[in-house]
Amino acid sequence: DAFPVFTTPFNGWMAKATAQSDPAYSARQQYYWQAQSYSNLNSGRGVPGFILAICDPGLPAAPPAELARKFEGFGNILRTSWTDPKASYVAHRCGYYTHHYDPGDGNSILYHAKGVPLCVDFGHRGATGDEVRTMWRPDYHTTVAFDRPAPHTHWGMSGGPREMNASAQAVLSLPRTLDYSTGLSCGSGNQRHTRHLLLVKSDDQMGATYLVLRDSTKDGQPNQTFTWNVWVMAKEPEITGNVAHFPGLFGVDLDAHVLTPANPDFTKNAFTYKQWVNPWGFFEEEQTGVHVRKAGSKEDFFSVLYPRAPGQGPAEMTMIGGKGLLIKHMEGIDLVLFSPGIPAGATSGDMHVNGEISLVRRYTNGTIRLAMLKGNNDTVSCDGWALTTNAQAAVEIIGNTAVGESAGTGPHMVTFTLPEGHGIPEVTVNGTPFAVKVEANTWFTLNLPAGSHTFTIKLQ
Repeated sequence: DAFPVFTTPFNGWMAKATAQSDPAYSARQQYYWQAQSYSNLNSGRGVPGFILAICDPGLPAAPPAELARKFEGFGNILRTSWTDPKASYVAHRCGYYTHHYDPGDGNSILYHAKGVPLCVDFGHRGATGDEVRTMWRPDYHTTVAFDRPAPHTHWGMSGGPREMNASAQAVLSLPRTLDYSTGLSCGSGNQRHTRHLLLVKSDDQMGATYLVLRDSTKDGQPNQTFTWNVWVMAKEPEITGNVAHFPGLFGVDLDAHVLTPANPDFTKNAFTYKQWVNPWGFFEEEQTGVHVRKAGSKEDFFSVLYPRAPGQGPAEMTMIGGKGLLIKHMEGIDLVLFSPGIPAGATSGDMHVNGEISLVRRYTNGTIRLAMLKGNNDTVSCDGWALTTNAQAAVEIIGNTAVGESAGTGPHMVTFTLPEGHGIPEVTVNGTPFAVKVEANTWFTLNLPAGSHTFTIKLQ
């Protein structure tokens, strides 16, 4: 718990303390300290030699290998990169320890895209005036609020009972392709909100990387209403149909597409304040937002947050069967299936997705991506290629070469169906040649141990 820039050299201290016993851990801690510009604030109030006694700026630094991780009690972190300044980042605050100074931030997200902040919490300090509303009211966070009639306006919010919250919190990751996060928040009127969030990635940090959200609610009492909220560091949003376009303050705009409920009725909002914030002095902040309400829980809030830089046009989105989504964007076309907990399928042309969470991406240059993040021996396919798995797997196909990744908590299999007219494939797993048997001249299976793996397939 720290005020703005009131960081400490704790990470640098840990880096030096573990440099001999655990060099890898030490390098990560040094990387975090380095990212804070080797901060020495609150570190002994200027005692000569104190920092050099407990820290060492010369130690090796290295970023973590993981791009997505669950932190029980806090929430989930998803990233596209640790080192690229144009990276995208999501903090999904869905743990049971988010209730501090009575905030309404359960199941909220913080979102940076293409290197700039878009959706963030208000940064005031002290909250002695009207700005206190931005702390405790959930409709001032990018989350779903539990509403009730005036004069109270909002039901209280929390992460719910500890065990229930912890069991609902999860992360799935294919680091190059897709990250998934889910978490729970609860209302004092016995409501439930389960947020499912999918980070769709591009190798180009300025390319088609975006968020898909499915917010499922459960009524605690009859006739309850829920409000979907998004706040952006942007100028006044422009509403066109089911899209709220936010002109970003830092060179990246955000399009908020609300797909369900159909014909959303957007309510605009804005908030600004000027306040003394140490050490910045008088600090002024402005954010704008929109709210969409629905009655009851017959349908989810299904939305996409699509960022775009100058010169990048808007995406076109079409619902397919209520669970699938066809997205035409700056790099090509995606067919996304986002149906957590409910197996489904969707088709567009020769693009097919099945399971619960899966993706086909066809780039304009002909490159194809297939990904299965959640399913039960389900299949995704395009252009004669198909991928089936009982875990998580993805592959990118360029010409006759495919490069992929898999992950599983236990032994898992990845089966590939190959296009017609191929020769015997050359396969490597984790950089080592891997013998495969092609069945019926059509398909083969990789049987892999628990953990994460990379593989390549070259057709002859």
